[in-house]
Amino acid sequence: MNLDDFDLYWILDAEHRPVEATNEQWFEFRQNNFSKCIVAKTQINDHVEVSTVFIGMDQAVGTRELPVLFESMVFTDDQGGECHRYCSWDDAEAGHNALVKRLQSEQTFGRKLDL
Repeated sequence: MNLDDFDLYWILDAEHRPVEATNEQWFEFRQNNFSKCIVAKTQINDHVEVSTVFIGMDQAVGTRELPVLFESMVFTDDQGGECHRYCSWDDAEAGHNALVKRLQSEQTFGRKLDL
């Protein structure tokens, strides 16, 4: 079995649902619709930001039934840190909100942001 046996590339339809795509379609979609790939972005403080995006390349190719196409990253002073991945826009949105809530809570209660 090789990567040609799997659906590696995906784009989003108008309702944020993933649609299988060729490498060329994925590349064109990313170039022309990058802002549509941003699920959410939240600045926690001057040094910490949470960004959740549609990647469009299956991050678990061949290992799961559903493709893993979305990712939340915590950036600290522009350095990537904690990472969470999701299969759908709705899951990515919920994951982003939960991550932001946790980081804001850690900041509010004086805990070190554990990244």
